[in-house]
Amino acid sequence: MTGKYITSDSESVEVTVLVPAYRPGEWIDRLLSSLAEQEGCSFRVAISIDHSRGEDEAAVRQAVGRYLPSHDVSVVTHPNRLGWVDNTNHLLSDARTRFVCVLPQDDYVGRHYLARLRTAHEQHPGASVTFCDMRLEGNGYGQWEAAWNAIWSSRLRNPLRRWRLAREIWREGVVIRASSLCGDRDERVRLFLLSYFNAVAFRGMIDTGVMGEHLRIRHGRDDDFAADAVWMLVMADRGPIIRVPEVLYFKCFHQRNTHTPWEDFPKDCLWSRWLAHCQDCHEQLLRLGWPDGSGAKHQPWLVQRQWQSARHLWPSNSLPKLSEKQKQEYLRKLMAE
Repeated sequence: MTGKYITSDSESVEVTVLVPAYRPGEWIDRLLSSLAEQEGCSFRVAISIDHSRGEDEAAVRQAVGRYLPSHDVSVVTHPNRLGWVDNTNHLLSDARTRFVCVLPQDDYVGRHYLARLRTAHEQHPGASVTFCDMRLEGNGYGQWEAAWNAIWSSRLRNPLRRWRLAREIWREGVVIRASSLCGDRDERVRLFLLSYFNAVAFRGMIDTGVMGEHLRIRHGRDDDFAADAVWMLVMADRGPIIRVPEVLYFKCFHQRNTHTPWEDFPKDCLWSRWLAHCQDCHEQLLRLGWPDGSGAKHQPWLVQRQWQSARHLWPSNSLPKLSEKQKQEYLRKLMAE
């Protein structure tokens, strides 16, 4: 593992942008150029290159020199393959600022991304994370293609709803929005288990002090499936999750995305992955101090998450048809494993 630091004179920087990278040459210029355009918030950058080759490190250092020559930037390389969880955790472990943002190499941000999220923390002291709306790009998410698909969507039966969705997509693209999670600890965790899955808040600005010893991501049971979502469960447990209602984050889909294969499995594999994710949520809650046992208040919320009775979170056609009694029995068995 090697590292090099480009230092700055500022000691008052409160934000570190963490960039877990793997084969970054195709994407790193766009990401760093978007960081170079940030206004209203000083920041550091830490880049960790997983399974680094010589050309990977060279591409990163050249991009740093082009776009962030006067910023405090660290570049660390790992000769062996860590995987996205351990590579991100390496960056989290070395973070020394109050706030961190995890920004994967193939995404980019708008010029007010850091400033808006930092202001939201000032307005909501005690928040574990602040995040913004996310626009999807690439692999079927072009405005024309996505709008056309919406018109012919089998999900929406009402033609008027399909047309309205297509018009919205044509105007602003495919935008993913998640709600703020406020209230006390019980309410935040309840709302998370009922309605949260897409890892939008994962890409927000995290208060390391609020997260404390739970800042690192835990590995998931099934090839780290949805480990980012379980990390957001920790965020909900630790403090409010606050949305900034503005599109400032741009998520790029392509064939090498870590999550791309997650939905391309046979039906029984999709079901087993969802079960594994619900097990991970249960285990994480126990680690956070929630009591175990059949009378624990969070167990009904886990039941609803597992069967997606409050909201569609994961491909619902993978869920088997069982009676309510069978579902409860299955959950008790699941929680005992």
